[in-house]
Amino acid sequence: MNARPLIPGFRFREGKLIISTEQDIRIIESWPSLKAIRKTPPSSQWLSFTPCSRLLRRPERPGATEPDEEFGFAEVKSAALDPLFEKAQAFANFRYSVPGPVAKLVEPFRSRHWMLLSVCRRQERAQDLFAQSPALAFALAHCHKFRFVSDLPQDLAASFCTRKQREIADWLGFGDSQAWVNILAKIPAEAVSLEALEALRNLWLIEGAEKMLSHLPRINGGVLALIMNDRPKA
Repeated sequence: MNARPLIPGFRFREGKLIISTEQDIRIIESWPSLKAIRKTPPSSQWLSFTPCSRLLRRPERPGATEPDEEFGFAEVKSAALDPLFEKAQAFANFRYSVPGPVAKLVEPFRSRHWMLLSVCRRQERAQDLFAQSPALAFALAHCHKFRFVSDLPQDLAASFCTRKQREIADWLGFGDSQAWVNILAKIPAEAVSLEALEALRNLWLIEGAEKMLSHLPRINGGVLALIMNDRPKA
């Protein structure tokens, strides 16, 4: 007997964001369980995965872009009569299932919300770090991208959230100086990305870079774009 074909689309049901394509189904359980699993029929096995797309968006923003531009999963071609409404409603329900203070800290980031939520779930004091230095908090949540770690990165990041920012920056490879802590604190959440932070970290040994960045009142996306474009090509 042939397996029943999947109906592509987005749904939020019983605390779970359900994303279906013709090839697979992904279930992202919201707060407080925060579990992401996927299954590819005809296999009946559910496997864990890490969503890298944006999951949260500020509600009711005037002039907001369409949901397909705000969120990932662009490959999902919903079969609903109004696909954009279906997608927006599912993600809005997911957003409201997350505690308000946590959602407000995470939603400005453009991607990789899952790891950020996971760290906040494990360590309440992580919220202080996200509020004070979004870039440093983002890098810590993705510590496995900056150094080798043998434990779950979420667990390790949660344990480091209680340390001083200077210690965290040094552990991630940004250098042991208050100047770099101050530099990272100048980056708003909206400008943060893994690529930008990796390029920025490569500058800490370059003479004059610390002084130049310390003089800037704010390090926005334009500054980070210049840093990424100027990094040496492999």
